[in-house]
Amino acid sequence: MSQVSKNIERKAISFALIGFIFYLLVLFIEFPSFLDANTHLFIHTLMELTSIIISAVIFLYGWLTWSYTKSRILIFISASFLSVGILDIFHTLLFDGFPFSTTPEPSTWFWIIGSLTEIVGISIVFFLVKTSSNLYSKSNRERCILTASSLLYSLGITSIIILFSGSLPPLISEMGGTTSFKNNIEYSISLFHLAGIIYTSFLYYRKKNEFYLYLLLSFYFLMLCSLTVTIYTNIHDIIHILGHFYKIFGYYFILRAFYLTNIRVPFEEKKITEEELQDTKEEFKNIILQNQGIIIKLVKRDDEFIHTLCDGKLLSDLKLTQDQIVGHSVHHFLRKEVADQLHREFERVWYKGDDLGIEFEIYEDVFLLMTLTRVTPFGKPPELIGNIVDISELKQAEALLRKTEKLSIVGELAAGFAHEIRNPLTTIKGFLQLMSKNEDPTNKKYTSIMLEEIDRLEMITSEFMVVAKPEATKYQTIELIKILEDVIAFLTPQALLKNVQIQFDTVINHVNVYGDEHHLKQVLINVYKNAMEAMPTGGNISTNLTIEDNYIAIEIIDEGCGIPEELMPRLGEPFYTLKEKGTGLGLMVSYKIIEAHKGKLEISSELNVGTTVKMKLPI
Repeated sequence: MSQVSKNIERKAISFALIGFIFYLLVLFIEFPSFLDANTHLFIHTLMELTSIIISAVIFLYGWLTWSYTKSRILIFISASFLSVGILDIFHTLLFDGFPFSTTPEPSTWFWIIGSLTEIVGISIVFFLVKTSSNLYSKSNRERCILTASSLLYSLGITSIIILFSGSLPPLISEMGGTTSFKNNIEYSISLFHLAGIIYTSFLYYRKKNEFYLYLLLSFYFLMLCSLTVTIYTNIHDIIHILGHFYKIFGYYFILRAFYLTNIRVPFEEKKITEEELQDTKEEFKNIILQNQGIIIKLVKRDDEFIHTLCDGKLLSDLKLTQDQIVGHSVHHFLRKEVADQLHREFERVWYKGDDLGIEFEIYEDVFLLMTLTRVTPFGKPPELIGNIVDISELKQAEALLRKTEKLSIVGELAAGFAHEIRNPLTTIKGFLQLMSKNEDPTNKKYTSIMLEEIDRLEMITSEFMVVAKPEATKYQTIELIKILEDVIAFLTPQALLKNVQIQFDTVINHVNVYGDEHHLKQVLINVYKNAMEAMPTGGNISTNLTIEDNYIAIEIIDEGCGIPEELMPRLGEPFYTLKEKGTGLGLMVSYKIIEAHKGKLEISSELNVGTTVKMKLPI
């Protein structure tokens, strides 16, 4: 039980004790009447007006909130207290001292019938809660019928009491006290309230719900009210006033009980839901605004897939607008061959439920990756939702990587060729230089020509060596975190298709390095792709940034199969790879790029745990 509930319990116990103490005082101590008739009339009228206002508030709450709550319980209570309020009005107007009053009997009968009406209303509510499986109604007619019935009931009772008050059993004795008949009715009402106290105490003990606690208090004070009004000997006694106090508290706690459960709680929940919905809308809007791609949603109408949502930053980059897309199919704004290709894929996702990952060329050299899935919102038709990202730079990077690998092969071959041919050339050149010392002019002419050709061969082999060791170009100050974020954004769609999550965690907000942005992206793409290929069943790739001495260290950690320790020394060798279709040149190029940036590339691995690639760049 929460601390709030304990506070409420303490307050409830305090109220109950105070009410019981006052009851004991008037029960065992005879208080002299210090109120004159006019003062008593004023206080009585004020208290009855308070009771009438509470009854009216209960009715108005139920009537005005019906469109929100649709609660049969609340409308029954509201209708009951409409009748109670009307009966209390006539009880007040016919009370001794008002011009309309003739005898105390009609006013007292309105008091008794009002108490019985309250009992009947609460009994109906308990009956509904216990037996009905449908406590809510969508029909506005039910509210009107109950309200009209309540009004007719009140007017009917009023007519009977006023017209036949002389024929009704007396409730006030000749001495100004109450008759045994009235007391017996009040005792019966008290027994009902006592039964209500026992029942609601049991429910509160089980459920610890504030509704039952407030209902328990209302039964308690209404029981004290019925018992109190049996012991006054004169209608102007202070005991009579105390009974009305108990009545006010009883009605007030009924208001609290039904207001709390049927009005306040639903409205608070509605408010919370609206706030959460608004937050969700804002968050979704921000996601769309910050999303570098496009978020789409489609529904199937006839044989076409119609966009119901299309938004994102990439949309404007592609020179498209929402008006061109929303409400239309892909055939409306894409060329036919691309639209037909996408439509076939939509059909496959729609009917087979397969998640879609497809690359397509929307314009020349503009490649997009679409990921799509089918969802069925609760109570709504199925939809296709997905994301589109621009992978043009990634495709260019992959093409560059393939070109680099080819150049690396040429470079390695060139280096090998240059190394192998340089030694015999040096030997031949040496002998020719010896021969050139011969005095024979003919030999000098020939040896001179051969030496020139050998110098040319040496120049060619030197050029081969330059190809084998390319230098990094376009060095400038670049923001490393932005490069990492760009690469992760490009690779995320492919990673999701392979059930791989790329995580980037750093406390560093800004760090610059000096280097070639394109080459560094090439290294990162290569490392991330190796990590994804090492996890065929999916997993997590963690990316961390730390500062070590004068270096910024990028750690990329996968959860793949790992690399055997005995094979670690050969990593980076040309044509050595652990992949079935790899060449080993990608890692070799990565080593060379990092070395060209005056950095270090370190690899550590553990079988069946994963591999960590650490790139350290000077800052």
